[in-house]
Amino acid sequence: MNTDKIVLIAGKGPSLRYVRRGESYEVAALNTASEFCEHIDYLFINDFREFDRQDMKVWDRVKNLIIPTYPHGVGFIPQANMSHHIITDLLPAHIVVHLHELETAPVKDKSIDRFGPVATVGETAVAWLLVRGFRKFLSVGLDPDTCAYHKDFMAKGHKPTSYGDSWRGIQRRLAEVKSATIKRLTIPEGMNVDDGIITGAL
Repeated sequence: MNTDKIVLIAGKGPSLRYVRRGESYEVAALNTASEFCEHIDYLFINDFREFDRQDMKVWDRVKNLIIPTYPHGVGFIPQANMSHHIITDLLPAHIVVHLHELETAPVKDKSIDRFGPVATVGETAVAWLLVRGFRKFLSVGLDPDTCAYHKDFMAKGHKPTSYGDSWRGIQRRLAEVKSATIKRLTIPEGMNVDDGIITGAL
């Protein structure tokens, strides 16, 4: 974990592009944006549904998984009989699991990371990364001005939600930490995110 590096946060919005493995940045994927990433340093999932949607081939590319002690279940409410073990017991051995605790967790553990009220997995990602010392962020596929997903996810029937709440939550978290910044990448279709794109965005 090199906190001097930029973290590229990949969401599922229309501006999502394929993310190549790079030397100048680390990759944080949100939910099934993992499908667009050649390598994933940090995969953030808050819901059982999003775990179930993961392409099985993705797990070979994941280094760290960050999930709640009790992920959102039916009705997006954590259930006492549905802990993270339902997920972690199925993972390949090479994946390092990091737990955090949602405000609505039915069982509390003071030794687990807590970030207060968190509206979205994007906000969770930034909160978790800030605690670990990361300060420079770029994003692709976080589009607060539209209520849509990338066309590939729309074709799969994923019902889109707005990234507005996510972006506002991210901005609130960044405002609490001196020198923390984020910039959105917008690059044409057919182009990949790589070291050249990252360097050009700075």
